[in-house]
Amino acid sequence: MHLRTALSFVLFGAAPLCAQVRNDLWSPEFSGATHQLTQIDPAGDVITSVPLAITPFGVARDPFGNVWAGSNGNSVVKLDSAGNVLGTFPVGSFPQGIAVDPAGDVWVANRSSNTVTKLDQLGNVLTTVTLPSGTAPIGVVADRIGFIWVTGFHANTATQHSLLQLDLAGTIVNTFTFPSPTPGFGFSFPTVDAENDIWIANQARSSLMQIDINGNIVSETPVPPASGLPRGCQVDGLNQVWLAVQGFTGGVSKIDQTGAVVQTFAAPANRSFTTCVIDGNGDPWVFGLSTSTAVASGIKLWQVDASPLVEVTLAAGHSAWGGDGGAFHLANALHPATDFDNDGFSNDSEIRFGTNPLDARSTPLRPLPIQSGIPAPGNTVYFGVRYRPDAGRIFALGLALGATPGITLPDGRNIPLNPDPLLTLSLSLPGFVGTLNTTGDGLVQFPLPNNPRLSGLPFVAAFITLDPTAPSGIRTISEGLGLMIR
Repeated sequence: MHLRTALSFVLFGAAPLCAQVRNDLWSPEFSGATHQLTQIDPAGDVITSVPLAITPFGVARDPFGNVWAGSNGNSVVKLDSAGNVLGTFPVGSFPQGIAVDPAGDVWVANRSSNTVTKLDQLGNVLTTVTLPSGTAPIGVVADRIGFIWVTGFHANTATQHSLLQLDLAGTIVNTFTFPSPTPGFGFSFPTVDAENDIWIANQARSSLMQIDINGNIVSETPVPPASGLPRGCQVDGLNQVWLAVQGFTGGVSKIDQTGAVVQTFAAPANRSFTTCVIDGNGDPWVFGLSTSTAVASGIKLWQVDASPLVEVTLAAGHSAWGGDGGAFHLANALHPATDFDNDGFSNDSEIRFGTNPLDARSTPLRPLPIQSGIPAPGNTVYFGVRYRPDAGRIFALGLALGATPGITLPDGRNIPLNPDPLLTLSLSLPGFVGTLNTTGDGLVQFPLPNNPRLSGLPFVAAFITLDPTAPSGIRTISEGLGLMIR
């Protein structure tokens, strides 16, 4: 399996890219007259909402910076990275799941017409694959070695549920069938991990299944039926899997490679989750809906312990049904050897170091603090300190009102923080000095006073890690992250 993963770098790592892939998320929303895709940055800011003529479902990103979304009709829509609609293209009926392969071709699972459609970048149909009767395909994902995996939702009376493996020409290579103890709907939306195993939830089995490329079950994680329906899942920067459980007693769980539940975040009152998305920092987001107000929301979780960092209220209705609304899947699975942010480091190397493969400011030589909260008076701003090689070391994060001229060390290196009162204050607050955990993560919380005079105040965050054997006792100096208080 590792050999096959290495082969994918040879086959697909040098695919030409014509646009930088952005570090943002896209959430489908639909309720009543609201049909739109909302673009969100990793700090929780809504960049834009794009009204659509179709009702959007699954979302996928391509390596050229474009966004593709399925629908509840007979077409898919293509947007550029700024949200401009580039075209609407006919496919089969109810194209609920959508994925992009390493070459940038688009694969659509048409649930009602029982077909899979392959499109090129211009929206031309390259092939249409008719699936065995009753498959009702709902999800699709491209793996690391050039296969397309399609999941069968089937009918609620089915006791056998299928996972199909296609080659890039659209030929069905394998059909793997899995029984359920009771009749019910089958598979949901799949994802692929660093070892090229497929992870997918099955409703009738009430579990999350890990399946290798030969169709063998590697692990199976039970989901108590009382919690709800296991739905969307994604793989994060540590090869952990996050599973959304749809239901108002559900939540989202972090699951390791053995299938064991490591952490769980219970859904807030009147919230139900449907799909997870991983942002460019490797951190999970979970999207869902609300019973009382019909307002959807997205919640960013900390990768380490699933604690909520920021919640973004969305316009209305259901949100993020299937697919991958972020670009992290491209960087982690389909183009690990490509350099999306053109900073001289491959996507794969940045993920291994804990830096952001979609942000040119964040490199293994100069990591960048991760801002997870919305900096506004009265809010708590969260800063992630992440650098895998320094796991277990002491860190200090400081805030200052500027980055230049900074603090010059005796060895000539520069810490990009001005020695001003804000820096002195921040370093004296509890939590701004700590120890990175075993994966190289630390978290800092900074409650902003509820004072409107703070609005418009710019500041810079940066961190260092300590090592008594290093020059000046400092091992790593981060880049400075500039922020503006709203």
